[in-house]
Amino acid sequence: MEYGICAIYYKINEHTLYLLKIDQQEQTEKEFVIPLNLNLTRIDAILAYFLKVQFFKNVFFGEGRLIYEKSEQFSEDYFISMQNERNEEYVKKIKFIEESNKHNDLINFCRTINLNPIPDGIHASNWIANCLSKGNHQMLLSTLTNEWGCGYCRKKGGLPELKEWYFIQQ
Repeated sequence: MEYGICAIYYKINEHTLYLLKIDQQEQTEKEFVIPLNLNLTRIDAILAYFLKVQFFKNVFFGEGRLIYEKSEQFSEDYFISMQNERNEEYVKKIKFIEESNKHNDLINFCRTINLNPIPDGIHASNWIANCLSKGNHQMLLSTLTNEWGCGYCRKKGGLPELKEWYFIQQ
């Protein structure tokens, strides 16, 4: 979800939800065509499902927020309750990922040298951390392959390469 104000318009036929998102700040439009193979028949339930699954999942704490302006389908209280439910799910997911990786050597080394690794919230093995270069960008970590990479610095590798880069920096 981009920053700024956007409006969402919809049309529903028997098997498809058509959405048009107009970003008023960026002056852009994006169309979504979503097949409806759900057992939902009420329009508000279909739209709520789409918001919770597609839009709210892309808004992370501190990186934007959705603001209710008006809706013919649901109240502001219902909109806020959907956001809160999604936030609670996100927090549980992050806690589970962190607990599952508490013995990962790559993550623990990054914590030790204050790179502050955190799960990216999208995939359980993808993490982000401050870059070792102390630049204003982040590097990516994978607990699946135990590798890291910084596209900006054009460096990558496993734990031995990260330790080597760290000790060169010192």
